[in-house]
Amino acid sequence: MSASAPTAAKGPGPFSRFEFLVAGRYLRARRKEKFASVIAILTLVGVVLGVATLIVVMSVMNGFRTELLGKILRLDVDGATPYAIPEANPFAEGGGRPEIFALGVRNPWRPSFDGEDFYIADVGQSAYEEITVITAESAGANLGWNIMEGPACYGAQSCEQTGLVPPSYSYSHDTGGCSITGGYVYRGKAIPEIAGQYFFADFCDSRVNSFAYADGEAGDVFDWTAQLGGIGGITSFGVDSAGELYLTTIEGKLFEVVRAE
Repeated sequence: MSASAPTAAKGPGPFSRFEFLVAGRYLRARRKEKFASVIAILTLVGVVLGVATLIVVMSVMNGFRTELLGKILRLDVDGATPYAIPEANPFAEGGGRPEIFALGVRNPWRPSFDGEDFYIADVGQSAYEEITVITAESAGANLGWNIMEGPACYGAQSCEQTGLVPPSYSYSHDTGGCSITGGYVYRGKAIPEIAGQYFFADFCDSRVNSFAYADGEAGDVFDWTAQLGGIGGITSFGVDSAGELYLTTIEGKLFEVVRAE
């Protein structure tokens, strides 16, 4: 079954060339039959600023700088046992827990790196899902929870937004979604037309979307749900050594994203 070619939606900068003007479908999800259960996708290990680090996401609430809940931690796992504190961490010299790199997250689900860009898909409370892109230079960034939920003020006594980092992309629960699943920027070779697109999903309505991030903005936003088909509640994404993209579902299925025939 074919779908009509989508209208071009040009984004900023170098990503404007991704116009998606191909007759029929670009993608389909091909089930990998030999896998019987959902595989664990490890996305939080990377090298940032030349220091071997482990990024650990602690969720649920923002809390104070003396707490680890609601924070992203950066640890030098090679510098000492069990770990050392990177000098560039915002509270390395005091003022908060030295492990903290950024704060103000609620429940990040499947963050991932693309070079030095760190994509954080954060599950909302009751109104919005969001994705924020930060970098190694974002030490001390406050992503807003629980003052903000996505682009909107949450039920805090004060909605002072000074110094808060707004989401790079967000969507309302009014659209049908309710629990975002973070993914990856596609860097494979099999489908060069979508290179540079960040793919993500929503567990509740099984949508699959993508956007191209450049100059601090999400452009070329596209909905792939109809093309990939109803494959169930998407729990995670993965990439192989060639950069090709995979999806897993709550039913225990693993799918490879390939060009439609």
